[in-house]
Amino acid sequence: MIAVALLVVAALWSVVAPPRQLSWLDLESILGPEETAPLPAPAAPEDATPAAVATHPSFDVVRVTRGGTGLIAGRAAPFAEVEIMAGSAVLGRVTTDRRGEWVLIFDQPLSPGGVEISLTSRLPGKEAVASTEIAVVVVPEKTQAFVDPSDEGVVVVLTPRDGKGRSLVLQRPASSADLADGLMLDAIDYDQTGAAVLSGRAAARAEVRLYLDDAYLGTGMTSDSGRWIYTPAAPLAAGEHIARLDQVTGEGKVQQRIEIAFNLDLAADAARAEGSVVIRSGVNQWLVSRKLSPGDFHYIAVFGVHKDQVKDPDVVYPGQVTNQP
Repeated sequence: MIAVALLVVAALWSVVAPPRQLSWLDLESILGPEETAPLPAPAAPEDATPAAVATHPSFDVVRVTRGGTGLIAGRAAPFAEVEIMAGSAVLGRVTTDRRGEWVLIFDQPLSPGGVEISLTSRLPGKEAVASTEIAVVVVPEKTQAFVDPSDEGVVVVLTPRDGKGRSLVLQRPASSADLADGLMLDAIDYDQTGAAVLSGRAAARAEVRLYLDDAYLGTGMTSDSGRWIYTPAAPLAAGEHIARLDQVTGEGKVQQRIEIAFNLDLAADAARAEGSVVIRSGVNQWLVSRKLSPGDFHYIAVFGVHKDQVKDPDVVYPGQVTNQP
């Protein structure tokens, strides 16, 4: 429904050359209140003052069609001018309302490949303030052949600008969360040393036990919104791995289980330019590689769930924790 709504909106505005600004009420009428609920607040820079934190622009919604057009919404200081950049190009400029909310529809399509969407905001007489997060958008190459939308499509990931911390998957081609009643490994953020953060979804206030190659890693607890995050104590080794997620009851019984094979690629191309984004895709997997500075890389592995990855929860695996850890 979201994709259909975006296509209808894009068609309505296609006769207008520049990007258009909508109100927040317009956005809610298009996407609904669930899709326009504020995202988790981004972390502020360590040296930021309270006044500066209040004016940092942020994303709430990023939706992009396969054709590269889309809708972006967020927040900043009231009555500030917000500039939305796609790489080094200006995607649009909008002014926030009295509540600090803004909405932009753009019909100048993003090029196929990966691009970083970033924000800056400015109040009259003040210096510009940059967003602490960026949205990495991956638009597939155009093709005339029929493509199963579960195999190819747009990926949007909200991630810290400095590459430190976890990413949030906002959009991906496969709407596969229902295959395991919402149990998902959304993303693995890691750097060139293998230091990683795993994040995903499950039932609200549920316990998720994580295993790597049948070895118990640890337990993540979901929030009221059903999101969990886990940071391994030791770096992950490069190479092929199998991650297993068990959603368990309070008594320790496994309710849902998924297994995902992935390759932790630590190969860095030192010749790449800083700020570049390289995308590699596989079956229900996408790898975003960002070069932050010489020798400093941020990798984001994004996952969908295929029916073959949903496993029998009653099978007892080697190394499985069978009581409360």
